[in-house]
Amino acid sequence: PTFGASGTFEQYGKAPNKICNISTVTGYGDVIQAYDGSNGWVSMPDQGLRDMEGFELKMYAQSADFYRALHMKEKYDKSVVTGKTKVGEREAYVVDTNSEAKEKLYFDTENGLLVRTEVAMPDGSGTATMDLQDYKEVDGIKMPFTLKQDTPQMAIEIKFAEFKHNVPIEDSKFAKPAAK
Repeated sequence: PTFGASGTFEQYGKAPNKICNISTVTGYGDVIQAYDGSNGWVSMPDQGLRDMEGFELKMYAQSADFYRALHMKEKYDKSVVTGKTKVGEREAYVVDTNSEAKEKLYFDTENGLLVRTEVAMPDGSGTATMDLQDYKEVDGIKMPFTLKQDTPQMAIEIKFAEFKHNVPIEDSKFAKPAAK
């Protein structure tokens, strides 16, 4: 089934490993996903508050690594470039990370920017891909202003209006709220 939904998306990240995503979907409400450095949680209007666990927790913790780009050499020490392919209109190197998550990374052959990630779904239902597009420089750092996520269950496009760096964020932003 296909349906259209729109809304807003905010993401907060704090070094070394905290992240909070807030998606406000029109007609549905707030979907909040957060990782506080050791625990992850999700809050949804129709499902309430729950802890992340297993593969979901592992992948979310990985995405919370504020310095992920700087840790790639250590994290993916068994990586191999397996060839080139097209990602959209761009040529990209395919890097098989040989990781437990069966993750592949795609880097633009001209500018070296990460343009796609791909990870096998743990239930064997296929792969989840995320295309990183529309890079623009913000405070000297190239940031993707469009993310396109595609999983066997759904496709989501996120367009960022702005990025702000070095903004103070209270730790409470990442803390799991008390159950109601």
